Amino acid sequence: MNVRVLTLLACFVAESAAANYSFVILNHSIPYSLVRVSREGKYISTIAAGFAGVGMARDAEGNYLVVTGRALLRISSLGEVSTVAVAPATSRWLKVVTGPGGASVVIDNAQHALWNVSRDGRSIAKIADYPVPVFGESEDISLTTDGQGNYIVLEDNHRDVHMFKITPEGVVTQIPLSRPMQVSFGLVADGPGSYLAEEGKGAAIIRITTAGEVTQLAKFNPGRVALAGIVRDPLSGDIVATVSREHAILRVSADGRKVTRLANSSTYIRDPLAILAEIGQ
Repeated sequence: MNVRVLTLLACFVAESAAANYSFVILNHSIPYSLVRVSREGKYISTIAAGFAGVGMARDAEGNYLVVTGRALLRISSLGEVSTVAVAPATSRWLKVVTGPGGASVVIDNAQHALWNVSRDGRSIAKIADYPVPVFGESEDISLTTDGQGNYIVLEDNHRDVHMFKITPEGVVTQIPLSRPMQVSFGLVADGPGSYLAEEGKGAAIIRITTAGEVTQLAKFNPGRVALAGIVRDPLSGDIVATVSREHAILRVSADGRKVTRLANSSTYIRDPLAILAEIGQ
């Protein structure tokens, strides 16, 4: 078999695998907490219920990690829910990413800090504090990774957006943004050297580079759309975004020019705050 045939076969296999995917939606809703939706926007099943989550990630073992403000939960692929750890009384855990060695890293907008939570939940250690203008204010906040083991934080304390890189050792470096922003959240990694986020309570989708360059990708009617979570479609490259106010999921073309409604349900997509794309599901 020649190289060209092998290459075409590899591309076919990769595309076939990518074509088999669905979306997992985290709702701030007790009855339908974690639900699966097909790539066409049809409700498939409820994975787990009984908690009102605010942030979600997936670990290396295929479990879902969910923060509720007061706790970090682990949900198996079968929907079994267990509490990994409870946040300190003066903390509010809003977002989570996977950390080294099976640990979870959570962001706290009450203490304005990043915490490392061991896999068994027995150890909760502060990684670093990030600076804010008003300590007593609870800011919108996002957390992702840069692909090099560092954590990227986006926060809008006192309606002034700041971006930070925090190393696992706790070294905090501010990333200057190319233009001022008042409200921004929903930060997700978008390939090497780039991130996607929402601006103005979901009025726009923006791209931010690792150097802090901000460009607008898509714009919506202010006050009409409240985006909460965003992810890339694994096959088309479109942006898929949850809309909390309208109990909906939007599909935004890769260039940001076309916006269509993928799904709408006040039952199964109720106050959706996060979304993941899962290959093979």
